[in-house]
Amino acid sequence: MENDRSTGLVVFGAVQILVGIVCGIALLAAVAATVTTTSMIFLTGIAAFFFVAAGVGSIKARRWARALSTVVSALWLAGGVIALLSTLLIVPRVYPGARIGLIAAGIALAAIVLPAILFFFYRRDDVRATCERRDKPRWTDAVPLPVLALALVMAFASLWLLVRMSEPVVPLFGMVMTGGPAALTLLALAVLCGILAVQSYRLKESAWWTVVLLQVIGCTMWAVSMARGGSRDPVVWGVTIATWVGYFAFLLMLRKYFVGGRGGRPRVLEAT
Repeated sequence: MENDRSTGLVVFGAVQILVGIVCGIALLAAVAATVTTTSMIFLTGIAAFFFVAAGVGSIKARRWARALSTVVSALWLAGGVIALLSTLLIVPRVYPGARIGLIAAGIALAAIVLPAILFFFYRRDDVRATCERRDKPRWTDAVPLPVLALALVMAFASLWLLVRMSEPVVPLFGMVMTGGPAALTLLALAVLCGILAVQSYRLKESAWWTVVLLQVIGCTMWAVSMARGGSRDPVVWGVTIATWVGYFAFLLMLRKYFVGGRGGRPRVLEAT
């Protein structure tokens, strides 16, 4: 029998609740600020809600809390690596006087060390086994964790695009679309991402192909926009291309789960 990790689930659940409280404080500060944006309020609000909910779920040894904590901490870690590289390589070229060392240390601690600790704890087999003994099967058990990550990314993108409708701006091959046309474009993309979230969770192969196609189109649009009027700094291009390559590698890794998928009939997997 695997070691019982109930105590660890309580400790790391408390850590997540603390992170949620910090995000809640940031949310209140964002609401009080006169220069804040709707996007910032959305980000801090959804982060506060998630971490408090996942923390409580972890304390109760819920399967969904372990799965979501593993996935979100992995995405958080990936974003932290990108943020750290951007800070070390790009910020000094844009803001020569910035205190890069202090900023980088803060990012490394909050966006790399912390999510890495959470990720390596929640992904442990004995943590999974503890949650399985103490809880019944949940919706997060129906797909492998990497697929769950993709579904969450698409769901988040859908909500993010809806929030962006409050300030509709869409870059389009070197041009900028605003106003009503931009709002309609954002709405259409939000609906598409929402559908892709559901279809990815159902392991529909068409969803995987659509996500890949969207990334190809997005990369092309970004490259054209940058070439026509954006930055031509090779460092900016290098970091961005490396990010895209990493994401494409992730999508290619997911391919095996969608080939011969379960045809839209969810079932609970014995292990993730």
